[in-house]
Amino acid sequence: MVNLRSAQILTSVHSPLVSHRTARLIRKSDPEMYVLGLVRRGNIMFSQEGRDIVLGAHDFLLYDTSRPFLAEADAENGACAQITAHFPKASFPLPPRMMDDLISRCLPSGEGVRSLLRVTLEHLVSDRCRLRPADASRVEGVLLELITSAVADELGAGSLVPPEAHTTALSMRIRSFIEQHLGDPRLSPSLIAEAHHISLRSLQRIFQRDDQTVADWIRHRRLERCRRDLAAPLLSARPVHAIAAMWGFPCPQHFSRAFRAAYGMSPQEYRRVACYGEA
Repeated sequence: MVNLRSAQILTSVHSPLVSHRTARLIRKSDPEMYVLGLVRRGNIMFSQEGRDIVLGAHDFLLYDTSRPFLAEADAENGACAQITAHFPKASFPLPPRMMDDLISRCLPSGEGVRSLLRVTLEHLVSDRCRLRPADASRVEGVLLELITSAVADELGAGSLVPPEAHTTALSMRIRSFIEQHLGDPRLSPSLIAEAHHISLRSLQRIFQRDDQTVADWIRHRRLERCRRDLAAPLLSARPVHAIAAMWGFPCPQHFSRAFRAAYGMSPQEYRRVACYGEA
């Protein structure tokens, strides 16, 4: 479970089951949440507000804890798996009537903002993710903006989404694009702006929100990838210049200067300390 500021993200793996939330249970306790579910394995038959749907792997579903529902999960290879993100209703900027239109609707996550939202949720519940307490509020805000953009897109209600939500979604798509192309020495602000159909000035403004430049972010991510590989024992036989070139530093001298400026030691010194414990 991932606890954010006022939201929670849960992951579950279980055998086939039936879940029935009745009006009586709601009267006893209602957290007044919207829940976004992501199916990872198996199929789910879901019914709420008279709408019956079937979801498969990588499908999203939005439901309301204040209304009765019936869910039946079928196993695939003996198990079902889901991620659920629980948010207070008051945190969504869209009007309740529009949220009602999304209840119990299958939302495939194959492309666009929904694809980015799926990857983000899967990363948050993975073993690789280590959130500091100070990160919780910021991560919740980013996640909520992504969800809002994703559901507004389904309704064709993009004009009702706060501008910062669109900007955050675009920023995450751009950073994902950068991660995928770090090894390409041609990666540049101009190429990134062109790939996302925005001006170079608009691209720079997105990064200025975090007091960064695009070029600084690219260099930082490349250096981090190099640092990770230099600390990997399995890559200890690979020359430093080869690791640098793989992550977009074709000039060994430039890489060495940039690495020392960032981490206070040369790449060779860092490798000796990280892999062999030599000071």
